[in-house]
Amino acid sequence: MFLSPCIEWQFADEHADLPGRIRAAKAAGFAAVEFHLWRDKDLAGIAAALAETDVHVAVSHDRILR
Repeated sequence: MFLSPCIEWQFADEHADLPGRIRAAKAAGFAAVEFHLWRDKDLAGIAAALAETDVHVAVSHDRILR
């Protein structure tokens, strides 16, 4: 089992963008992150930060299933 922080909220005080939060998650010892909807995100920046840090996306919440 591993933990993956939701970077929508965690590290938000220190970093305005998700790529910065991915780097912060790596620095905090996490190997994976999760975030909410991907459609309004800087995917190129996220991909670059993931490649740079070798962090993986555990979950990206796209919709709520009922």
